[in-house]
Amino acid sequence: MLAGGGHVGKRLAIALEREHQVKLIEQNLNRAKDIANDLRHTLILNGDCTDESLLQEEMIENIDLFCAVTNNDGINLISAALAKKLGAKKTICLVNNNSYLKLFDSTEIDLAIQPKLETLGSILKHVRKGDVVGVSSVCGGSAEAIEAIAHRGKNSQTVVGLRVDQVTLPDGVILGALIRDGEVIPVHHDTVFAEGDHVVMFALDKKLIKDIENYFQPIG
Repeated sequence: MLAGGGHVGKRLAIALEREHQVKLIEQNLNRAKDIANDLRHTLILNGDCTDESLLQEEMIENIDLFCAVTNNDGINLISAALAKKLGAKKTICLVNNNSYLKLFDSTEIDLAIQPKLETLGSILKHVRKGDVVGVSSVCGGSAEAIEAIAHRGKNSQTVVGLRVDQVTLPDGVILGALIRDGEVIPVHHDTVFAEGDHVVMFALDKKLIKDIENYFQPIG
């Protein structure tokens, strides 16, 4: 479920809707009608993402991931915290203003993403040891979202050829998505990693990055 049908919400829906069941909440009726023309496989809901009754009607307790990506930091925090309280398995919110991060610790929201730290991430990816193609700092820089490429090489910890449930990632590392040949594929316990897979993970503690890199060393 996505809260916010602006540029970010629309692009997320386009990227996800062919492989996942996606619902998008947009409060502006005209905007909701407009994006509905481009989102053929997404259910567009015209309403308030902070409305508890709306979330309950849409069975928020069955939602695997709730992303609050409106242009209002306060609404993002409130809706993501509410969704988590009502049973959403994981929640992510977009936060542009650093001052709002002070409220983050008092919620059970899983991740807060700061777009302003994307520049930092683009620098960090060049100093990582593994074959990391993208890094974005989140939660005020205390955590990171990482996109790494799986390789079959000399490294005994390679994930290639292993099922998801055979890979023991450190506590605090969440497997977010698997991209194969440009397509996002569903990740289940029996999904097998292949050479060249792009693996997207969230490290809730930057100290865990070194452990993650060991699985994604370049060949040779």
